[in-house]
Amino acid sequence: MTGAEYAALNRWALEDLRSLANVQIAGATRLLNRPLVAQVHMDLAEHTGDPALRRRHYIAAYREARFEMEHLPAANGLFEIVLPKDIKNELDALKASFEVVNQTAKGRPAWDAHYQEFQQFYERNKDPGWLSSSYATITSIRERAQRLEEWKKQLTAEGVKVLEPEKKPTANPVKDTIDSAALAVAVGLGALLLLRRDK
Repeated sequence: MTGAEYAALNRWALEDLRSLANVQIAGATRLLNRPLVAQVHMDLAEHTGDPALRRRHYIAAYREARFEMEHLPAANGLFEIVLPKDIKNELDALKASFEVVNQTAKGRPAWDAHYQEFQQFYERNKDPGWLSSSYATITSIRERAQRLEEWKKQLTAEGVKVLEPEKKPTANPVKDTIDSAALAVAVGLGALLLLRRDK
């Protein structure tokens, strides 16, 4: 685990840490087919009233489960520490998809209710911070993305042409830098010519 990952976990709510550690332990136990040392940390966490000590045990449980599985190719997708910016990015991308689908689907009562529920969810979660972000939030975003895909299939089956979000052109930092430099040179030359003409 990196220092940034430790820092992120130390900002998570205790209940989210508990969920994360339990998910990792369950996955590791299934893959390795044996009990894990990580479970000892979970048991210790459950038997302490000190929140700081409980946090350390939850993080240790997650770390131990991760350590035991890191050499397994099947475990590559199991480790994910979600940062507020990850939540923001996934939520904004999902909102863009909802808005595009809404252009052709609005007016259907079931869709309108679904869309309204998403809007409320978006408003509650659009500005994630360390204290308001959680692993449960990103899971909920992904579940809604899956449901949106099901809506798209249903609408397509009904003969509705479902639009897709417009693809943003990929940024070209080299071209942008060259363009900016060219503009700066042109402005500089223009200013120099004006100064000379004034003399």
